[in-house]
Amino acid sequence: MPFKKKLRCVSLRGASLFLCYVNLFTQAFDTLYITFTEYKFCLRIYLIWYLSTTWHVISELILLYAVFGLNNHLMPLHMVTNLLGLILQMINHMMLASLPNMNHEMVYYAFYEIFLAIVTNVVNLRYYHLEK
Repeated sequence: MPFKKKLRCVSLRGASLFLCYVNLFTQAFDTLYITFTEYKFCLRIYLIWYLSTTWHVISELILLYAVFGLNNHLMPLHMVTNLLGLILQMINHMMLASLPNMNHEMVYYAFYEIFLAIVTNVVNLRYYHLEK
């Protein structure tokens, strides 16, 4: 059935690719923010931040390879790496929250990343189950 692989009139493959590109754009913005920020964080925060950003980029590259190469068996690997990257990001955001005089933009950004990771995993899980 042609409507079986759709989510609210959007193809799951297209939604998966769109979310992948949104995640890559978010990670590029994250890298630019780390590099050109006026804040002076400690080395541990920068290290975890770079590690989580790199981990997410690797996760999105796995997703691109799984969708474009039609290797659906790599979708669970993407979901696991995406969730592990989310754990690294949450560790980073908790360390940032412990700093004095942090602004609310970082809290909004943390909620945005949590929401994006959840939506990406839900769409990719549905796409994986329908393509099996």
